[in-house]
Amino acid sequence: MANGDDSGSTILPTEDNNGRLTRLEGMMANLAGVIQNLQQQMLQTPPAPPAGIEIPPPVILRQGGELNVKEFLKLKPPTFTGGMDARIVKSWISALEKIFKVMRCTDQQKVALAVYQLQGEAERWWEIIEPQNQGINWRQFLALFKDKYLPQSIEDAKSTEFQQLRQRGFMTVTAYEAEFTNLAEYAPHIVADENKKAQKFEDGLKYEIRKVVRPMRLPTYADVVDRALLVEQEIEESRRFTENHKRQNSDAGNKNGGGANKRPNTGPMNNGRQGGDQRERVPRCQTCGKEHFGIYRSIITCYGCGRQGHYKSECPNLPSGANVVPMNKTVAVGKPNARVQCWTSDG
Repeated sequence: MANGDDSGSTILPTEDNNGRLTRLEGMMANLAGVIQNLQQQMLQTPPAPPAGIEIPPPVILRQGGELNVKEFLKLKPPTFTGGMDARIVKSWISALEKIFKVMRCTDQQKVALAVYQLQGEAERWWEIIEPQNQGINWRQFLALFKDKYLPQSIEDAKSTEFQQLRQRGFMTVTAYEAEFTNLAEYAPHIVADENKKAQKFEDGLKYEIRKVVRPMRLPTYADVVDRALLVEQEIEESRRFTENHKRQNSDAGNKNGGGANKRPNTGPMNNGRQGGDQRERVPRCQTCGKEHFGIYRSIITCYGCGRQGHYKSECPNLPSGANVVPMNKTVAVGKPNARVQCWTSDG
């Protein structure tokens, strides 16, 4: 290396400096070759994974730098036609966001795909406001969409509905839990943590279930739901057991003659027998078709005037005194003053 004086001379490269520069250039050339090889390998089909190793499914990206709408439609995204039904609106947004997460869409792509799924009145709504909202992101689109189809008044009403939610009537614990889940998102301050959520659910249970669950002081929402389901099953089994027991007692009473609808036997065929287990079945009369003991007394015909409905002794058409039996006359026993077709045991 040459020495310099105070005037400041330049340092001339030596043979060692030239060698180092040559080696550095060679290293750069090798690095460029390695990068080129890596790029070519990325474009080629990757080798099959080793046996026993599960490879996650490929993420659906874009073809040629643009979003593939056909791949989006293969995921069966829901359409939206309009209306202020809070559940439909929330469900539509949630379903799209799940698909956007899989496809790794940008904000602008989310808006484009969401608009593609608008139909009917909702599509006309967007056509009207689109010129003033060019290039908006997903958050801005959701704000416009909710202002139209999920205004604050509806969310407030749903929040009130959640606060007043109770398990009433024939509502099961399963149905109550489903409604609780649907409405909880409208009042996040009430279910801010597991303890508050569990307490709110417990407060809405039927008294017969709540009085069993509450003393357990369960810490989580899942624990309260699970125990409420078990208590409900026990109550239902107890109710069925009680009903079956009553039914068996009622059937046994009917078999022993204790039924309230059975007619007691009071006719001559009873022969003084008492007790429901000794009563005979009432026969059906061949003349009148009804069930009774004895012979049915049909139509009575008077021997005096020939008319029906009275005896000769009661005949109003005979002369006065004609139906009076003289004191010194003997009345034939067993010979009535009228023809009788049938007699019952009551006659």
